[in-house]
Amino acid sequence: MTNMSNSDAKPPLDPVNMTIFIGLPILALVLAPLWGVYHGYDTFQWLWALAFLYLNGMSITGGYHR
Repeated sequence: MTNMSNSDAKPPLDPVNMTIFIGLPILALVLAPLWGVYHGYDTFQWLWALAFLYLNGMSITGGYHR
């Protein structure tokens, strides 16, 4: 017996979500290096970057083992 409903159809893509999930990472990939070229990064910023890298890894681990 087959299901005659169209429940497997995907909803249309939302332009706001597409802008957020595609546009912001592209902006980050362009703007972060440009900031470093024109302004440079100090030790404090590098330490924060390492702290957030560590915390990101811990959040992924915690979410996986939840």
